Amino acid sequence: MTPALLSVNDLTITFPSAESEKSVVRNVSFDIKAGEVLAVVGESGSGKTMVARSVLGLLPSGGKVSGGSIDFQGKNLANLSQKTLQSIRGTAITMIFQEPMVSLNPALKIGYQMCEAAKHHTKMSAAEIRARAVKLLERVHIKDPENCLNKYPHEFSGGMRQRIMIASALMLKPALLIADEPTTALDCIVQKEVLDILLEVTREQGTAVLFISHDLGLVAHYADKILVMKQGDVIESGPVADILTSPKHTYTQALLAALPHPQDKKACADNKVILRVQNLCAEYPRRRDWFWHKQTYDQVLFDISFEVTRGETLAIVGESGSGKSTLGRAILQLLKPKAGTIELDGERIGNGKTPDFSALRKVVQPIFQDPFATLSPRRTVGQSLAEPPELDGSLQASEIKTRVENMLESVQLPADFIGRLPHELSGGQRRRISI
Repeated sequence: MTPALLSVNDLTITFPSAESEKSVVRNVSFDIKAGEVLAVVGESGSGKTMVARSVLGLLPSGGKVSGGSIDFQGKNLANLSQKTLQSIRGTAITMIFQEPMVSLNPALKIGYQMCEAAKHHTKMSAAEIRARAVKLLERVHIKDPENCLNKYPHEFSGGMRQRIMIASALMLKPALLIADEPTTALDCIVQKEVLDILLEVTREQGTAVLFISHDLGLVAHYADKILVMKQGDVIESGPVADILTSPKHTYTQALLAALPHPQDKKACADNKVILRVQNLCAEYPRRRDWFWHKQTYDQVLFDISFEVTRGETLAIVGESGSGKSTLGRAILQLLKPKAGTIELDGERIGNGKTPDFSALRKVVQPIFQDPFATLSPRRTVGQSLAEPPELDGSLQASEIKTRVENMLESVQLPADFIGRLPHELSGGQRRRISI
């Protein structure tokens, strides 16, 4: 029998609470062999990311492994010092985080961030390290990788940043790769291409993959084994084919039943046009090396036109970097269009005057791609949710409190989340708060 590369036994993770320690993960056990892909699935807040972070010793403040062991290559990671763990992170074990903008330093160029670990942990020359970075960026389908290394994270879309993170994680050919929702920001075509690359790496290098995902379709295609979690407990585990074809637990059965299916859409009786976009063009300024250089632009939207009627849902699809988010920003007037018109409920917005956007903000609301960047890290959930009605001024304090509690209930979050800060929530819970 081939020994396990990573063996987790009876893992329990606790956080301090008002009364005593509260366990968020209880008695979790699993093994991953070299070259295997283990998928951990479950609803947001089930403890998937906590398990992954515990392997690297990166639990949030206050969190600790209070029971069990995490054995990696013959060492119990739960007992190692932070200094020893630092020598393992980024070399033998790497992690692709769920939110790429939080993972990438906005003040440092992509090239510096990709090459930093290789400079500290290998004897490769600077030229060899850069060549490897370029090759990996090409493999995750980044156009003009040489130029990419000289840019900053904010110059890329969410999907592009996630591809850069994946390339960075593969720089040192790790023995274990932890992928926490690694393709959330990617379109379906690039998603498949990127996961194919990850699978190819496991075969070439014998790399084990701990794959955290909510997408059972991806799990079925790429994973060898599956671990189903709910509220910190393992519900069931085993080979993917067995779990997905013959689930024993009612929760796993519910997860499978929740997969989307095509549905017939009923036409809305009211055909009033709510949003009309005509011949919209938009561009971004390029970074100038010197202030006296002439400003140049990259055009990203070309002559876009469409209408949305009352009650209708219009889906904008395309690969990452195709301009989808830019189109949304232009409609919201967070980016001034170069040309074209936008009409909301028959009235033109952004027509060159100095418009009052406060009225627009009341009737048009976005749900942004990155839930962590959406929420202020210094404001509690209750403060963030209460801010819009407080600014509106039409509700009393008691009414605002009731509305906040009702909105939390509507996205299936308990009322005690009102006092929590964003970093105390999982990615899925932050997404629900944004909604």
